[in-house]
Amino acid sequence: FQNSYTAEAVARYPDRLTGSGTFDPYCAKADAIFTNLTENYGFKNLKFEISQGYGLTGYHPDLDINGKLFDRYFSMCEERDITVTVDTGTWGTDSFQIDGIMDMLSRHKDLTFVVAHSLFPTVSDNHNEERLEYIKKLSGENVYFDVANLHLAKDTQYAYMRQVMDIVGADHMTWGTDCPWVFLLWSYAELVDFVCNSGYFSETELNHLMHDTAA
Repeated sequence: FQNSYTAEAVARYPDRLTGSGTFDPYCAKADAIFTNLTENYGFKNLKFEISQGYGLTGYHPDLDINGKLFDRYFSMCEERDITVTVDTGTWGTDSFQIDGIMDMLSRHKDLTFVVAHSLFPTVSDNHNEERLEYIKKLSGENVYFDVANLHLAKDTQYAYMRQVMDIVGADHMTWGTDCPWVFLLWSYAELVDFVCNSGYFSETELNHLMHDTAA
């Protein structure tokens, strides 16, 4: 969790960057860390990587995104107008708690919420149609969808992005890189070009996807 590094980057380039903080709600002094991130560092975004393979569910097998612990922090974010992003991981894992997220969102109607990776479509699990049904249920004025790292399967994932956009609208979608690991394989410019030159999106849609929604 490189919160101090992120804060330093934002302080150095405040006209170009905004930061997302992150922490483990189960840890000791979690409230103090939340205060440090949102008041001292001034983060207006928090991301919870709950994925089983890379995040909190791997450390906390009983993690419940709809439970009292997360509900408390989501309430605090809602009160402070802090955007929350959740990475649910992949289909079939313990972290893929979409029903729980929908229940949580029904209680926090003023919380700005981002679904990371648009539920991360793959070419191997054959569940993209079910993902799209969840996208329909999750969609709402306060719910947004990022498309970070949805280029590995090229046309298959671009077509999925197109379907998501048809459901939620370009003004509720935002691009991302999933850095740093992707920079081992591609440059930042290549990651931009993958989407912008895919042929799946209009210029107006790309303006939303690459800039306007995030702004």
